[in-house]
Amino acid sequence: MTAATIPGLDQAPTAASGACLDWVRNVAELTTPQRVVWCDGTDDEWRRLTTAMVKAGTLVRLRQKPNSFWCATDPTDAAPADEHTTSAPSGNRRRAHEQLDGALPR
Repeated sequence: MTAATIPGLDQAPTAASGACLDWVRNVAELTTPQRVVWCDGTDDEWRRLTTAMVKAGTLVRLRQKPNSFWCATDPTDAAPADEHTTSAPSGNRRRAHEQLDGALPR
């Protein structure tokens, strides 16, 4: 699937910069998602996303606290072991863009 055929890719917000659009297109071609969803931060988006996660069983609404949820994560989705974490020689963890430097085609 090319970026041109990925649903949602052409529905970018009008405020998105050309650099942002190019980056999303490049990542979409590398990762071949089923669809691209652009977040706009509206209340409608929040309701749509939280309702979908409640229906999927990922979130459980808390009756005592409005707009609060309990999140049920997948037990197989665990944090990586330390031996898989990339560290710089100083012992500081490397930032994601530093780890990806050179991994993506230019």
